[in-house]
Amino acid sequence: ASRRDVVTYNNSFWLANNPAKDAQVNWGTPGSSTDWTSFGSTFSMIATGLLLTQNAIITVSLTLGQTGANIGFIQSANYVAGSAGFLIRADGFAEFNDVLVRGKISTTSEKFNPENSTNTMPPIGYAFYNIPQILDGDIPTNPTIDYQTDNSLIFYGWNSGFAGFITNRFGNSSQPFVVNLQGNANNSSGSNQLFYIGIAYRTRDNGGPWGVWTDIGLNAYVTAAAVGQSFQKTNFELIGLTGTQDVQFAAAFSKGGGGTVVMEGAQISVQAPN
Repeated sequence: ASRRDVVTYNNSFWLANNPAKDAQVNWGTPGSSTDWTSFGSTFSMIATGLLLTQNAIITVSLTLGQTGANIGFIQSANYVAGSAGFLIRADGFAEFNDVLVRGKISTTSEKFNPENSTNTMPPIGYAFYNIPQILDGDIPTNPTIDYQTDNSLIFYGWNSGFAGFITNRFGNSSQPFVVNLQGNANNSSGSNQLFYIGIAYRTRDNGGPWGVWTDIGLNAYVTAAAVGQSFQKTNFELIGLTGTQDVQFAAAFSKGGGGTVVMEGAQISVQAPN
């Protein structure tokens, strides 16, 4: 009902308790006079309704929510979930219409969009797969090709949503990838038959079925009668992707006829520079 002054004395806060006094003299000492009542050792203000009509400056911190409870949020006046404005919740969830980041982005989760469990991405733009040994009987004769891959070699896009994003995981309509395949093999084939090593990729749309493999050349090989020969193939590939497509990479192997070929082990790695 009235505005009352607060003073600090002996490290405690005291609330003015004598409306009859309006001067700066003849006040009793806090703690020994009824002119004051204790406000407690800590001064705080609880605003049940607060309107800031001018610029506000916070010089220390602003805390949302309460300890042990994920309540509290900041949002724009025009916020509509999934379509307009912005929201920042105390549990760490945030929603914005468009974001411009002038630096690096990192994440410790595969989830890119926490509201949609299908919109995922690798934590960083790098992935690799250690390919175990492949015996002769499991290596097809060229031109049939065996593709070795796993889910770590999927680079995820994101779907176009309410905000109208039509772009891929890395924000480029044509995304560059650096793909490297290296390992060791034995080739005891006769008549100069080769063991072919290659790289391939395929795409899918909206999480649907994968398309056919696109081979990025089979120009690495292990020559006949070579035991424990190492091989390496590196390709820089520019792949056009839409906003709803994912891309997956694989190592490709085949062999010439006759003799025995063993792929002793290899690693395929993919880097997606931004």
